[in-house]
Amino acid sequence: MNLRTRAWNFVLVATGGLLAVVLVVGGWLFNHGYRAIEETDAVRQGARARATLEVEIEDLERTTRDYAEWLDTAAYAQGRLPRYPQENWTASALANVRVDLSLVFRADGTAVGGAELAPGGESVRAAQPAQFAAFTSEVARVLADPTGYVRVHGAKLLGGELALFACSPVMVPGRGEPVQGAMLNVRRVDAAFLARVRPILGWPVAMHLEEAGAAAMEFAPTEEADVLYAVQSADRVAVRVRLRGPDGAPVAWMQLDLDRPIHRRAVWTLWAFAGVIALSGLVFGTITQGLLRRLVVTRLEALYKALSRVRATNDLTVRLPVSGSDEIAELGHSLNGMLAALERGRRERERAQQERDALQDQLARAQRMEVVGEIARGIAHDFNNCLTVIAGWIGVVREGLPERDENRELLSHALASTDHAVDVVRQLLLYSRQSAPVLSRVPLRDAIDGSVKLLRSTVPKGVTIDVQTSVTEDGVLGDRTQLVQILVNLVKNAADATGEGGQITLSLEAVRLPDPACVGAEGLPPRDYLRLSVRDNGPGIPPDIRPRIFEPFFTTKPSGRGTGLGLAVVNSVVTRHGGAVGLESAPGEGTSFYVYLPREAAGEAGEETASEPPPGVTGVRILVAEDDPQVAQLVAAMIRRQGGHVVTQPDGMTAWQAFQKEDPPFDLVLTDLNMPRMSGVQLGERIFDSARPVPVVLMSAYAATLDAEKLKRVGFSAVLGKPVAASNLLSALHRARSQVVRRNGDEPRSLL
Repeated sequence: MNLRTRAWNFVLVATGGLLAVVLVVGGWLFNHGYRAIEETDAVRQGARARATLEVEIEDLERTTRDYAEWLDTAAYAQGRLPRYPQENWTASALANVRVDLSLVFRADGTAVGGAELAPGGESVRAAQPAQFAAFTSEVARVLADPTGYVRVHGAKLLGGELALFACSPVMVPGRGEPVQGAMLNVRRVDAAFLARVRPILGWPVAMHLEEAGAAAMEFAPTEEADVLYAVQSADRVAVRVRLRGPDGAPVAWMQLDLDRPIHRRAVWTLWAFAGVIALSGLVFGTITQGLLRRLVVTRLEALYKALSRVRATNDLTVRLPVSGSDEIAELGHSLNGMLAALERGRRERERAQQERDALQDQLARAQRMEVVGEIARGIAHDFNNCLTVIAGWIGVVREGLPERDENRELLSHALASTDHAVDVVRQLLLYSRQSAPVLSRVPLRDAIDGSVKLLRSTVPKGVTIDVQTSVTEDGVLGDRTQLVQILVNLVKNAADATGEGGQITLSLEAVRLPDPACVGAEGLPPRDYLRLSVRDNGPGIPPDIRPRIFEPFFTTKPSGRGTGLGLAVVNSVVTRHGGAVGLESAPGEGTSFYVYLPREAAGEAGEETASEPPPGVTGVRILVAEDDPQVAQLVAAMIRRQGGHVVTQPDGMTAWQAFQKEDPPFDLVLTDLNMPRMSGVQLGERIFDSARPVPVVLMSAYAATLDAEKLKRVGFSAVLGKPVAASNLLSALHRARSQVVRRNGDEPRSLL
């Protein structure tokens, strides 16, 4: 036997002895250590179970306190609200707060009333006298404290089962009133309760109301006095947690049946440890080189080859092969993270460049829109003055004709056309962001019918439009032109999506919110709404772009076919009208847009009423400041036809000079807003500050863009928009005469 053989034998014997000692000592340590860990885990699970019940009690206490501090509960405890049980102790209300029994006591401890949720939660029945008597001592403790700070909660046996309860004094905070009574709510620990708690704890839960079940197995104490521990089998362990009442007396045991993953892991680990140690001692020398080659060298070579490929191709999407969870694997993950970060940086740079280009395009578009808006505003001003003259003289001529003259109807048609032109001008101002929408009651069915006639001539001939309306009360409070624009934008989008042979369905129906079936209406306040649906049979909207469809300038259409503003305008207009927009779409199944608008019943605010005959201004002396001679001539004719006396001036400065010279002073002043040398606002301020102020009525083609309330607070009697009907003008002048003005600090007086 040579030295190499003897050395090898010595190594084998020494290694075998060492392995035997390690296995014996290690086995004992493993068994003892895992048993201690298992017991600690059992105590922790018991603490979790107790904490879960404490959370339930705290939740019940908060609910009880909220109800006890409610005005209606205090009134009910005093016998002043007999309808309290019917309004508050309904099955749905009790089930919503998870209260099985609710009791109310007077300040002297006698019962007022109570309700019990029947099993199954479908109905409510009156509380029984025995249920009131079961909580006499707890209620007495609460009512014994006149300050109302004492609250009692805990667990108690009720009707042969465990129940959680919370009792609070009935009193309204902050009023300094004495305690009005007490409210006690009960939550039973029944099968439904345990079924709800089980997913929280993760283990089967059972309740034992007495110690009879403890004899079935031997429970051992733990470091927690109220937690017992017993091994049921190799796979199961039982933990019992003692539950105590408010007075500290034991009430019941809560038992958890836990798996023994720690024990199974200990057994498996012990055997694995023994096998690994034995195998390592026997074959360590022969496989060291192979393991080193396999676990270290081969993996490092794979990482090196992958990095070389990245360097050669400059492809940052390549990922290094990673296996295992050791330092080499961490190195591979770190290198992959670096490659991912580099790739993200490159993508972000590209995206940032694209966003900069898009922002520059949007800025240029916004600048163009601003220029167009200014042009539109100027056009609207001049056009409004023209419309004022046209509509005014037509109105004057029509009023001069006999009632049965057929020309009156023709002139009425002409006035209707001027009204339409006024609406177009207002939309120009809206486009230039200078006007707020004018709200009135709009019948949606009429708006839909009128729009569809236009849309059928604009969409491709192969696209069919089907209209389905079934509501009778179809009024909404809104801007008719903007509501029509909503419909036009949605139908055009649907036509673009469907193409030749497309089918578009428009429907209008009444809904009552909240309603889970109404898509997109989750945030709207409860009330009656009209839902306008626009459905198409197009390819649908992909899920990845749905969150962005309402963003301004976002479009999937080819360049030159879309601005990206259509759906953004729809969403903005609907929101300003107090509504919401919903969307349903699936690839290959078409798209449905739902527009929800608050329904306005006939006769509610916003609906126009029949105009009254214009009041007279006979004998009233009126100064008119207007730089447009045709408008000034028209206004003067309207006033003179009603018996008024008019003096016209071409600008604010000459009007101010005429006002100062006139003696006695004018009764009223009617002024345009934009005039040479002095504006209408400046003229009004001078008149208000003068020694003899008179009412001033402001008239402007930009009336819709002005803050009328602010101008009235400054002193203006009314703000009229051009064109203005004779009846509206005379009514405003008549109301202005009724206003009270101050002169040199004198007491207010009326001009009438």
